[in-house]
Amino acid sequence: MMPWTLGQRRALIAVVVGVALLCAARFVFTPAFISDPQPAEPIRSADLADRLDPNVADIATLSALPQIGPGRAKAIVAYREQARARNPDRPAFTAPSDLMLVKGIGLSIVNQLEPYLIFPSNKQK
Repeated sequence: MMPWTLGQRRALIAVVVGVALLCAARFVFTPAFISDPQPAEPIRSADLADRLDPNVADIATLSALPQIGPGRAKAIVAYREQARARNPDRPAFTAPSDLMLVKGIGLSIVNQLEPYLIFPSNKQK
């Protein structure tokens, strides 16, 4: 004696086939591939027309950078203005690592921002 009737077995087979087709369709149409090693240039780095100089960029422009929202952009501009007040002859940021002086920005964020930024070539001391 079988524990399942013919109708129940057919329904179970239909459900299993449906789930398998759904999984296959999801795999084909939305593949998730992460390269190893990671690419040297981030995928969306070409979205910006030019690299940005954090010494002159405004809050709205800085907010467009990855991991930088309006709050961090305001903090960057505030730090930049304070640095200009202390030393008007020298830019506030001469290298990516200088951004770590801004509260809320650490090494991980600086590493993500580096492809998007440009700094003055004449570093004054």
